[in-house]
Amino acid sequence: MLTSGLVPRRWTTGLLLGASLALLMTAAPAAAAEPEPELRVFVLTMGPGEHPFFKFGHNAVVVQAAGRPAVAYNWGTFDFESPTLFTDFLRGRLTYWLSSMGATETIREYQLTNRRVELQELDLSLEQKRALAARLADNARPEKRNYLYDYFWDNCSTRVRDAVDAATEGRLKAAMQGPARLTYRHHALRLTSDLLWEYLGLHFGLGRPTDLPATRWQEGFIPQVLHDQLKEIRMPGPGGEHPLVLQERVLVTSTRPDPPAQAPRWIHWFALVGLLAGGALAALGRLGVWRTAPRALFGVVVGLLGLVCGLLGCALIFLWAFTNHVSAHANANLLPCPPFLLALFPLAVGLVRGRMVSAQSTFYLATGAALLALVGLVVKALPGPAQDNVAFIALFLPLWAGIAYGARSLAAGR
Repeated sequence: MLTSGLVPRRWTTGLLLGASLALLMTAAPAAAAEPEPELRVFVLTMGPGEHPFFKFGHNAVVVQAAGRPAVAYNWGTFDFESPTLFTDFLRGRLTYWLSSMGATETIREYQLTNRRVELQELDLSLEQKRALAARLADNARPEKRNYLYDYFWDNCSTRVRDAVDAATEGRLKAAMQGPARLTYRHHALRLTSDLLWEYLGLHFGLGRPTDLPATRWQEGFIPQVLHDQLKEIRMPGPGGEHPLVLQERVLVTSTRPDPPAQAPRWIHWFALVGLLAGGALAALGRLGVWRTAPRALFGVVVGLLGLVCGLLGCALIFLWAFTNHVSAHANANLLPCPPFLLALFPLAVGLVRGRMVSAQSTFYLATGAALLALVGLVVKALPGPAQDNVAFIALFLPLWAGIAYGARSLAAGR
């Protein structure tokens, strides 16, 4: 977790004291005359952070036994300094574990990074709370705490969701079988829309599995979504049904704006960039018939685009064939961004020198990429869910068409 000084030091003591008191007040009996309950259970929900890893938010389960400090059980722990962190991340085999620490210390980490913290007390029977507390303590043992992390299907929030569902004897899952409000992709894009490179990377790298219809239960992979879902659950009791959430409080406020409710639709910007870039390259190729400078610039730009886009296509194949990143499998962006574009890089030398064979080969490669992008667009008319990659087709189709036109002009010499 980041602990850099987003909050001025002179405020830190007051904030920490305020959060600690809020937690203690929430954990105290509703009426002073009532005896202190033996056990209380809470769900702690933390808002998104500044770091790219923290855009989705976080959550944990807090258990407080009578007369003891509250303990936060957190499934989001991993070794940031592991020598295999990078390779494990590439292979989709990051090991996370369930850790436990004081709730006040946990809250402090999020205060210092300007992240909102909310606490929900769960109205469970004593037996249910004991069973949940025992399950968490057992799961936190060194030999049982590790799990293979997945950003969508097995993360800190799905583990909290599953623990609460077990405590409610399956009522959470049963109540959340309706269709999700958004797909996995659209949740990821709305939560990263304030960081363009992360938004573009996720949008390009996420494959068809993230566009398949999901249930509200699956949508609980987002901590804030799970927070809102918990408020809908009702539990049976001696006096009839009652809400699962007994009470809730905001422990820490944040100046960070809330994420948008919907993912931004920037298809027109992708299309505009594609049209401008494709048109410019077509013009450079045309001018290159008579002038050396436009031809050289055309060759250099085409070579670099081929290198970058070809490597991106190879990366998509690698993620699909050789990693556990299920969310990146079956990626339709292989059509508008095929790996064979790498061949444009060596052809750039011939284009700069005005060799006809290089221009002809570039024409065939660019035409092939444009046709594949067109196929990707036509496929969307077929029955069944399709990957949401229209933005990248709108970007690459005019780009490859412009290169094909410019290369054809050079090959024809007119």
